[in-house]
Amino acid sequence: MTTALSLMLALLALALVIFWFRQRKRVRELQAELDSTRQEMLDSTRLASLGNLVAGLVHEINTPIGALHSNHDVLKRALDRLQAILADEQVEPHELQEVRKVVRALYEIESVNTLAVQRVDQLMKSLRSFGRPGSA
Repeated sequence: MTTALSLMLALLALALVIFWFRQRKRVRELQAELDSTRQEMLDSTRLASLGNLVAGLVHEINTPIGALHSNHDVLKRALDRLQAILADEQVEPHELQEVRKVVRALYEIESVNTLAVQRVDQLMKSLRSFGRPGSA
């Protein structure tokens, strides 16, 4: 009877060891799956953040570029008008008044263009600084 009991206890111990190893293997598999899911979530979050960053950059760049584009059209029309006025041999007083008005507008456009270029320049400097490892 002791031999049978010893054999049963040995079989029970063997079964417990086998069960323990299987559970340990399953825990490792679940841990690996959890780590993989965490990494996927982190990658997804990073991608979403990158998308938001790109959208913000596009907006920040498009605003001054839009101003420059719009001003380019106004500038061309103003220069065409000045050219037409100055093409005459004689400049009428009302045309001289128009020339002054166009010149004032050109100075305003130049001021807006300067600000737009400065904004884009500052954004590019910030991006370069951000992209360099070890930078502030």
